[in-house]
Amino acid sequence: MLRRNVTILFLLLLVPCVIMGQTTKISKVAQLHKISMTEDQNNLFQVSVSPLKLTGTPVGESIGLTTQYDYWTNCIIRDQIVYWHGPKFANMVRPYPLGATTTVRHIVYTERDSATGVYTSTDVFGGQAGYPDIDVERQGANIGTIGVVGHTPDKLAIWDGVSSFLITQYSAGDDPSLQFGNANIWLATSGVSRDQYQFWSSPDGAVFTNWDSISAFKSNVFWQANGSTELAISKSPDETQVVYYGVAAGSATLLYANYLGYPVDSCDNFFTVATTNSGTTWTPKKIEIDGVKGEVVGYPNFAPLVRNVSQVDLAVTNSGVVHAVANGAGYSFNATDTTWMFPVIYYNSTTGVWKTISNYAIDTMQVMSALGTPTAAGIAANRYGNSYPSVAVSENGKFVYVMWTGIQLTNGKIGTQDTATDGGNIVCLSDLYHTWSTDGGTTWAPVTVLAGDKTISECWGHTPQYLRYDPVQQKYVADIVYLADLAPDVSTVPGQTGAVTDNPIMYYAFPIPVTVINGVNDKNQVVNSFNLQQNYPNPFNPSTKINYTLPATSNVSLKVYDMLGREVANLVNATQQAGQHYVTFDASKLASGVYVYTLRSNSSVMSKKMLLMK
Repeated sequence: MLRRNVTILFLLLLVPCVIMGQTTKISKVAQLHKISMTEDQNNLFQVSVSPLKLTGTPVGESIGLTTQYDYWTNCIIRDQIVYWHGPKFANMVRPYPLGATTTVRHIVYTERDSATGVYTSTDVFGGQAGYPDIDVERQGANIGTIGVVGHTPDKLAIWDGVSSFLITQYSAGDDPSLQFGNANIWLATSGVSRDQYQFWSSPDGAVFTNWDSISAFKSNVFWQANGSTELAISKSPDETQVVYYGVAAGSATLLYANYLGYPVDSCDNFFTVATTNSGTTWTPKKIEIDGVKGEVVGYPNFAPLVRNVSQVDLAVTNSGVVHAVANGAGYSFNATDTTWMFPVIYYNSTTGVWKTISNYAIDTMQVMSALGTPTAAGIAANRYGNSYPSVAVSENGKFVYVMWTGIQLTNGKIGTQDTATDGGNIVCLSDLYHTWSTDGGTTWAPVTVLAGDKTISECWGHTPQYLRYDPVQQKYVADIVYLADLAPDVSTVPGQTGAVTDNPIMYYAFPIPVTVINGVNDKNQVVNSFNLQQNYPNPFNPSTKINYTLPATSNVSLKVYDMLGREVANLVNATQQAGQHYVTFDASKLASGVYVYTLRSNSSVMSKKMLLMK
């Protein structure tokens, strides 16, 4: 923890700040799905989509806070959750305290006791603040120190390890981000006029040093003009790698220079600037340029539309491999027609290419462009389409997890239960979607729905930069915070209508359904033999997950029996491919007691017991 004399010096600081631009990148594979943009909305709402496997109703637990906001972030997906001896949150809450009549937003720090499960919350800045970023020191003498930055007014808060946060006000700045890194505090914000593109660090919060300005990398990151954009920072789990990332303004002469009357003047490339030696040297790199066709693997006619309402996120491994994701709303320019696309796109610095990891049928649903005015269709998709992706990696870089907010569907279609109205406009409910890779991002599991309750919009899902290894489950875990939005597009945000709702902030620990041997090291092995895992959680109420692996493609049966041998549930009865599988068992209609679940595949059989406690 920070020593008292160091933190007193820190309080005297006036911390200069920085910004970086924001750009998005996109990828997609296959031929464009042709749907006429002149169809009426009723027909559009009946477009068939390949059904995705639902994993259950709202997942997780409330952290004891609600907010009337319908959004938590802008361009950069900053960290709102870290895991250090339990999950720790920095969320934008409005109003606070709960039940207050004021509409002032606050940044509230919440932590969950790993032993008791009890949540405690603290108003970090004691007044107006928003759009937080949180981190924890993982190495060195100050291990365990918590830091939070907030926007409007721009402040930095560091936990003193005793009783409270120590707070300092920036001399000037906007949209701050921070990371701890081997006894350094790395800061980045934009200046008052959004033109101070500088890197700052501080050894233990005592003296901040200006390392460099983004203007030094003009030719490398395509920086030509100031823009209303943001900058974020990621670090490796061992804190040896520090990567600044964002988007910068460039030449407005590409495909979207003035698209549908919307000038693209602030976000023209997605860049990284990385250091491996605590800021002595930096390596800049463009990883995407706005409006360039063919950057996405398999999509020669597709070009991303990058604006400051686009969203990007990034994680970096101990070896320095960058994994990035972006909201890929854009246009495909064909010889016969022009088609909107809304993919989630993924990049890693090993391959140097972008590709899509979301569901193609959803990516190409033209109804998403109909949810907004023609000049704002891309913005509408940011809220209703595949949007706000978040990425996490394992320490060895083999496991990569991505989640995002997507459109709610029923049996592959947008039904009446999947929509609401706001001021006469159709509003689509949303779900949380996710996928993962066990080979460093080369191949990906089929996209599934993480949270898909039909009565609310699950949105703004976010996971920390790192996946946590759980030795009990022998699995990597994604710790997730998300909003259970009770009334989509109804909030205190100007321009929205209807009565506001107090929307619960939720936490969920999702175990990636792949068994891992040896924990967090480079010798991890994925098990691909016939194996039935113990359900988790166990005991459970009312739902639990059952994971299993298959050595080869086979006919699979997974059933649940009571202690008298009577079948109470038929969970799987299908042909499945080799590899990792899981299913959620909902026992809400069953009585408390011990049950047996049995997996059969060809000539192999395995059974385990589980305990339902209501």
